[in-house]
Amino acid sequence: MRRKILVVGFGGQAREAIDVLEALGLAGRIAGYTVHRRHVARQMPVLLGKWKFFRSIEDLVSDRNGFCLVPSVFDPDLRKKIVADLQKKGLETSLTLVHPKASVSRFAIVGEGVFINANVTLTGNPRVGDYVVINPNCSIHHDVIVGDYVSIAAGAMLNGYARVGNLAYIGSGAIIRNKNGRGQPTRVGRRVVVGMGAVVTKSLPDQVVAYGNPARVILRGKESRLSG
Repeated sequence: MRRKILVVGFGGQAREAIDVLEALGLAGRIAGYTVHRRHVARQMPVLLGKWKFFRSIEDLVSDRNGFCLVPSVFDPDLRKKIVADLQKKGLETSLTLVHPKASVSRFAIVGEGVFINANVTLTGNPRVGDYVVINPNCSIHHDVIVGDYVSIAAGAMLNGYARVGNLAYIGSGAIIRNKNGRGQPTRVGRRVVVGMGAVVTKSLPDQVVAYGNPARVILRGKESRLSG
C-alpha cells in the first residue's frame, strides 16, 4: 500500500511543499495538512486549494504505517523539533522531495527528508544533509557540504568547497564564497543566519547573524536566532 502524504505546516513553506508534490504527480496521495502539536496556529490556516486541514496529528496516528509526513516549516530549529517529535510517535518523515525542474548531479549526495524546489541546481559532488530545505533558483556547486536542518532561501549561491553548519539559515540571494585567500573553504558556522543578499567572503563562527557585502557579523549568541 502506498502511504498517504500529510504536510505538517500551514504557511508559505507548506504551500511550496504541496506545489512540489503536485509537480511530481503525487497529488492523489496528499491526505491534507496539519500543524505540529507544539506549534499551535494562532490564525486560520492559509493554504489554498482543496486540501483538508486536520486539527491534530493525533487524530490520524492510529494508522501509523498509512502516512508519510512532510515537515514543511522554514525555520530550522522548529523543523528539527517537529521531526524529533514525529519520530518519537513512530511516524515516517524521511521522504525527500525533488522538483522535476531541479537539476541534481548524479554525483550529489542528498540526505533524507530533504526538500529541493524548482530550478535548483546541484552541480558536481555536493553533499546535502538531512531535512534541508532548498527553495527556488539556488545553486550549490562542487565539493560543497551542507549540514542538517539548513534552510536556504530563494536565489542563494553556495560556491565550490563552501561549508554550511547544521541549522544555518541562508537568506535570499546570499552568496557564499568558495575559498579564502589561503585556499581554505569558506565556512558558515552552526545556527548562523546569513542575511538577504549578503556576500560571505570569509568564514563565520557559530551562532551569529551576518549581513552586507562583504558580510559582517551584527549579532552574536542567543540574540542571533530567528524569532519565528
